[in-house]
Amino acid sequence: GVLSVAVGIFLIVSKKNKSFGKSLCVFAFAVIYSAGNMIAYSEYINNTVINNYSDKEITASGYICDEIITTDSSCSFVIKTDKINGQPSDAKIQIISYSNVDAEPFEKVNFTAHTYKNNVNSQISHGIFLKAYSYDGFKIDATGEKVFDLYSFAVEVRMTMKNSLDMLLPEDYSTLCRAVLLGEKTALDSSVKDDFSLTGYFRF
Repeated sequence: GVLSVAVGIFLIVSKKNKSFGKSLCVFAFAVIYSAGNMIAYSEYINNTVINNYSDKEITASGYICDEIITTDSSCSFVIKTDKINGQPSDAKIQIISYSNVDAEPFEKVNFTAHTYKNNVNSQISHGIFLKAYSYDGFKIDATGEKVFDLYSFAVEVRMTMKNSLDMLLPEDYSTLCRAVLLGEKTALDSSVKDDFSLTGYFRF
């Protein structure tokens, strides 16, 4: 539908203004070429990381590159590595832990883990190709040193807002506000998620 309309408009404009039509063709080709290169590069990095480190015991260093997400029974976070097994390596590994982790967001860490291929598409799209579990030989040592950049500042603001909502509002209201304002859907009670599902907005 939309593609047909776009093609129709393109043909009409091309007939009326040939120079504009040529420019539009060049632009479209550049976009397609760039997108193809990005997809190919992503697949190359994905395959390289998985082939080198999936289903293996690794020793690595890096930093926790986002907020630590906690639930009643577990917590999860992502480590962005700078070295794996002593070699420079830029990879992201999701850690799922069933006990408290003595580390903070954006803190540099050294760790040992048995890694597995990540099959969650939403995480793969963010470059998180590997995962590891706390019960499978995972050990972590926080250095106390933190990484500071614009993203870490934004996450700190987000965490402050979340804590403020928890302090100022009853739990039911704060979890709903956190889900709507901050996108933290995991904070929602299951009954609230069911209500959203019944109204047709099941993505919550």
